[in-house]
Amino acid sequence: MIWMYTELPVSGAGGLVPMLPPPGMLRLGFQPFEETYKPGLLASGTYGGAHLDLELRPSIRATGTYAQYEEAGTGRPFGFVHGDDFAAILGLEVTALRQTAIKGFYGFLLLDGDVSAGTREGRGGVANRPEVFPAGATERRHTVGVDSSWGAGAFSLAPSLFYQWGTRELIPSVPGGRRLRACGGRCVEQEISAWLVDLRGAWQRRDLIVEALAMHTTGNRAEEDVRSGRPVHFYQPMATKSSYGIGWGEITAIGIDSFTLLNSTVQGIRPGALGYDKYGRIQLALRGTWAVTDALQLRGLATSLWTAEAVDTRGTVTSEGCPADLRGCAGLTPRGPGPASRGTDRYLGTEVDVGFDWHFAPNVSFLFTYAHLFAGGALRHASPAGLPGRLHDADSVTGVVRYAF
Repeated sequence: MIWMYTELPVSGAGGLVPMLPPPGMLRLGFQPFEETYKPGLLASGTYGGAHLDLELRPSIRATGTYAQYEEAGTGRPFGFVHGDDFAAILGLEVTALRQTAIKGFYGFLLLDGDVSAGTREGRGGVANRPEVFPAGATERRHTVGVDSSWGAGAFSLAPSLFYQWGTRELIPSVPGGRRLRACGGRCVEQEISAWLVDLRGAWQRRDLIVEALAMHTTGNRAEEDVRSGRPVHFYQPMATKSSYGIGWGEITAIGIDSFTLLNSTVQGIRPGALGYDKYGRIQLALRGTWAVTDALQLRGLATSLWTAEAVDTRGTVTSEGCPADLRGCAGLTPRGPGPASRGTDRYLGTEVDVGFDWHFAPNVSFLFTYAHLFAGGALRHASPAGLPGRLHDADSVTGVVRYAF
């Protein structure tokens, strides 16, 4: 990953606003999202824009982020035109004690027409294409939340809670009885309302660390056809690079490499993107690390995943436009409109991993992991011809030599 940015002092001698009392720093350019303690809850990846950091008090810090996703004028000479899509995030962080911190957020996202793949994912049969989201069809997404961490001795706890609401306009591809009133009478207005809860904890005794994860994000029932303009109840980060849950799996999340990920070429149904299509997600996980010596660590993990609502396993996944153009991904297309679609299964599967980290030379280590996924019935889907796909367990063997400098 390449970042290109510059940092400038905001206050004090030589600052942009010398008379501003609190010390602060302004970062401009192409930079990473660094909003939450856990990656992927609100936004992840990189963006072009500005980030402001102000220290209001020794224990209170305010942050502001402006991310310009796309610019209306840049694509015209090349035949593609997008809107002025941007996000703004405000944060306030309080550190009460050495091991205790809490950060509150408000984020606003404005999109016009079809956008980049990492900003709006195709889910529920809704592809991110101009024929669905034409120019002038806007999406206004608001997200509020709290991310926190607390520690006391050998124990630590990190709860997070986010709520998302807003509206988006789209051309319906199936009838739903909703009035066409947006973008010149071609679009319906679709409401957004979704929750995300993430709770993680850890216990450490000498050379052993045991960690646990429990999460839940809401979803839509199978018969709630979002193609018609029905309300959206699945949570979407403001920008995503499949980073949610990183390190909590090798098949169902990004592990020691960045290549092995279940359904990696279809946005809406890859677990690392938070959720499974429109059906939401529930996950429980337990992870342990034992430092046998200073140079050798053993690792083990077990995690189980479900959807919040039962999946229509007769729905189809089309690879048209994927992975070369992820904007064309529509996720899992229902077998039929509205009531014709029925949920049949919620269990996505259980993954078990074992591995080790061996630091065999200064700044050089060898990482190895074997992972097995016991596939659940909710992963089943039909081919574009309507035939049910075969369901298999999956194995992954990964070895990485890592050099730190």
